[in-house]
Amino acid sequence: MVCTILGRDPAHRNAKDWRFINSRMRRLRKILGLRVHISGQPAVSPALLTSNHISWHDIIVLQSLVPTGFVGKAEIRDWPLIGWLSYQGNTLFVRRGKRESFEQIHAAMAERFSDNQSITLFPEGTTTIGESVKHFRSRLLEPAINLRVPIQPVMIWYRSKNMSCRELAFVGDEGLGSHLFRTLGEPHIDVYVHFCDAIITSKDDDRREVGRQAQVQVAEQLAAIVEKNSI
Repeated sequence: MVCTILGRDPAHRNAKDWRFINSRMRRLRKILGLRVHISGQPAVSPALLTSNHISWHDIIVLQSLVPTGFVGKAEIRDWPLIGWLSYQGNTLFVRRGKRESFEQIHAAMAERFSDNQSITLFPEGTTTIGESVKHFRSRLLEPAINLRVPIQPVMIWYRSKNMSCRELAFVGDEGLGSHLFRTLGEPHIDVYVHFCDAIITSKDDDRREVGRQAQVQVAEQLAAIVEKNSI
């Protein structure tokens, strides 16, 4: 089974492939001590998920819950192990600032949607400590808007008994190894995931306004969960 999946082009994963990937990601998140609490309902594929971004754990958590690929920066493809896993997990890699790269990504996203596959974006463009949501960049929303693919905002947040939000987040220039070592020292990390109501668009919709709507939904859910857990 593993050899069959790894030998197949990630761009053409089928339902059986995704069930296998989802199950392996659930196993990996258990090894990492991630306890997931879910609210809301994931949209039916194909959909474009737009999530806030806190850690490399986000990818494992989301891919353990839904059959989705990702869009990530090109540098990730060269990371040891993580780059290979990202590729096998159906990630599309984009070089920032390169118009040609964005055009290729747009075409690739459209192909994935046409092939009934979902994609997850992290529109903030960087990780944060998870106390607020940065501006959602909207450029990569266009393929979904043009094809009228539902856009579903997703909120993700981490909480631990012994570690602060800053310690749980993978931010700044920290190396992957040091973050992994630190978080593995925690018996359990609670991960809250909320699937917001999907945004149904039309070709006439402005991508910036759609991005703003998605950002507001995620920010509201994040503020609510932070307030609830601070009491």
